[in-house]
Amino acid sequence: MFKLRVTGVLGLALFLSAVPGCGGSSDEAGSGTTPSSAGMAKISAFSGQRLDWKPCAKGQKALCSTVKVPLDYADPGPGNLSIAMYKFPATGKKKGSLLVNPGGPGGPGLEFAAMMARSPLSSSYDIVGFDPRGVGASGQIHCLDDAAHDAYYAAPTAPTTAEGRNQRRQAAKRLAQACGEKHLKLLPHVGTENTARDLEVMRSVLGDRKLNFLGVSYGTLIGQYYAEQYPSRVGRMYLDSVMDPALPLPKIIEDNAASSQQTLERFLDNCVTQKSCQLGGSREQAEQKVLQMVKALDATPVPVASDPRRPVTGSDLREAVLEGVGSAGEWPQLTQALVAAVKRDFSGIRDLADYSHGRGEDGKFSGEDETFLAVACNFASKDDRSHRALDQAIAEATRKSPLFGPLDMFRPCSDWPVASSVTAHEVTADTPEPILLANNSVDPETPLSWAKAAAEGLEDSTLVTNEGAGHGFLDMGPCTGKVMTDYLINGTVPKAGTVCKDTGLGKTGETVGK
Repeated sequence: MFKLRVTGVLGLALFLSAVPGCGGSSDEAGSGTTPSSAGMAKISAFSGQRLDWKPCAKGQKALCSTVKVPLDYADPGPGNLSIAMYKFPATGKKKGSLLVNPGGPGGPGLEFAAMMARSPLSSSYDIVGFDPRGVGASGQIHCLDDAAHDAYYAAPTAPTTAEGRNQRRQAAKRLAQACGEKHLKLLPHVGTENTARDLEVMRSVLGDRKLNFLGVSYGTLIGQYYAEQYPSRVGRMYLDSVMDPALPLPKIIEDNAASSQQTLERFLDNCVTQKSCQLGGSREQAEQKVLQMVKALDATPVPVASDPRRPVTGSDLREAVLEGVGSAGEWPQLTQALVAAVKRDFSGIRDLADYSHGRGEDGKFSGEDETFLAVACNFASKDDRSHRALDQAIAEATRKSPLFGPLDMFRPCSDWPVASSVTAHEVTADTPEPILLANNSVDPETPLSWAKAAAEGLEDSTLVTNEGAGHGFLDMGPCTGKVMTDYLINGTVPKAGTVCKDTGLGKTGETVGK
């Protein structure tokens, strides 16, 4: 629930194009499974790799390569992994490489790197994307086939009856078991601490003295873990829509419900001012209209012409709205889908719900949802991912948001086949270079309070906020884009208390210094 999909920042290139002016030894790991001295010697052997860059087969203007990393950093040896890397060479005088991650967990590296390569950053950096371990071309986690995936989501993800809750638990258990059967060797090693270590290997083989990094959403956790383990290697690090690394899974569920509810209210306030909205004359009326549709769909799912075999349920509607409110740029699409739903046309709702699950129009699943669970479950302690803890968290979340609170996204974690590796903890780091954090004031996935908490642990960091609603700071408008590019290109750190006022709805914002 802390994911940012690439299409959520489709306006990025447009916003940023309008912005004016615009290999060495590793530090010892600071948390989690620390490699032994013998293991560190083995890891150093990975730093001497030479990347073989070749044109990507997909017709992108990118060069592709792979880098070998240990499956298990505590015991490097047989069973290495290949991490897929994508490079868009700098178009001007190069400062170095900028590694980028779009979040997820499970976000595709190639598409995001291509997007960032269309920004002013490409004049100063080789833009380097990568598929983290367990993602895409780096060994995609796929536990269920497409038919089984459809069956998984046919069971209610927001059950409201005892029968529904039992169906959800059984479906979640089947998915967890399938992941154990297919990926038992990989699952213990997909934790964020290992992805951060992979970053260090990539930095070294790219020949950069320090790591320059742009991470969004879950990507900010990767960045924080890197800073914790390799503080002296941190160069310019921009963390957008920031995770609080110390939050346990139940608290994440509760906070996400509250922040998603806050974003929903912003969306509905905007919607009811438009004649096309047709959900009511006030935010309260509009929310009740949506909840009434959820209840009706729970009682009687409604088929859609595009796929009559998969009728739209109340759970689908909840997930579609959650997907749609995430980016202000997508609000018109959500409004259109809800207006059609009032008229009993749920095709737009079906499309949004499918997209949230990683289901393509051809019926094939990307596996992104399974990678998401693999990383999230790895991050949670045994107690925090138990049925009891999840039930309590959902009950509290439902009190904070009747629409989003009942969504039971993390239930497979209760039966996850491997133990947690590094669980939630405060990340502290004293880095030679200042780290820039950025967050919207209202964010459904990563609340502003998370960014403030993360900033406390990063000693030389600055937090910039934007008075807007949505997940993703950098694509909200010209002010937010300029903050990012000024920092990454020129090293300009905004004054403490700097606030942008970009809406994400195509209106120009302003910068307010405090």
